[in-house]
Amino acid sequence: MTFPFASVIFLTYNQEHFVEEAFLSLLNQDTDNIEIIVSDDSSSDDTWGKIQKVASEYQGPKKIILARNPTNVGIVTNYAKAFEKSSGELIFMAAGDDISLPERCSQSIRFWMDGRQKYDLVAADALDMGYDGTVLGFKENSDLEHWTIEKWFERRPYFFGQVTC
Repeated sequence: MTFPFASVIFLTYNQEHFVEEAFLSLLNQDTDNIEIIVSDDSSSDDTWGKIQKVASEYQGPKKIILARNPTNVGIVTNYAKAFEKSSGELIFMAAGDDISLPERCSQSIRFWMDGRQKYDLVAADALDMGYDGTVLGFKENSDLEHWTIEKWFERRPYFFGQVTC
């Protein structure tokens, strides 16, 4: 199965304690047909230095695009700036404290392709973890196929780790 080219938008801000492992988890995805756009929102800690270190040591086939905002612009503008740099048919989201399993992208793409590309959004469930790596619980996305307009008025659906098409 040939996968379409995908972009991972990796947003960071003051996440020096997690960003190396998070970045490496994206570089270690089991599919190489992806680009990783790192967009740091002017972190005041060593987040940017750690990103540069990981990127400079990477020898693999994945394309890396590094961008750093000169001032903090907030998550929405940071995302928009990163999105402008993306060229993938599919867009993955990740934050500087998200650790992805190696098959995150490939399984999501496979699900999308098996569904004949009918989905505009694919979200993966996640493990909630403590600072020491202890699993605290399981985060499950809302089932949007059964989400009603009435539910929208009660509360927003919960989803993260999405792929948008």
